[in-house]
Amino acid sequence: SISTKRMREKYPEKYSARMEALKAIRKGTLVKKPCEVCGEIKVEGHHEDYNKPLDVMWLCKKHHVAREKLISK
Repeated sequence: SISTKRMREKYPEKYSARMEALKAIRKGTLVKKPCEVCGEIKVEGHHEDYNKPLDVMWLCKKHHVAREKLISK
């Protein structure tokens, strides 16, 4: 796993989007929902566009990994 500092330096837009989303979750303005594919409750936020940090797709680990693989092709 890339350290937070290294990630922030290497992927500043990704880091910024994550931090904005986390702040919104803490404030209650962004609410986690079940996985959009299977309904699993334990989810991760996925950003299609890092310039839209509050536009999050909620996916379980399995479907998040699958989505990343699909996008990276």
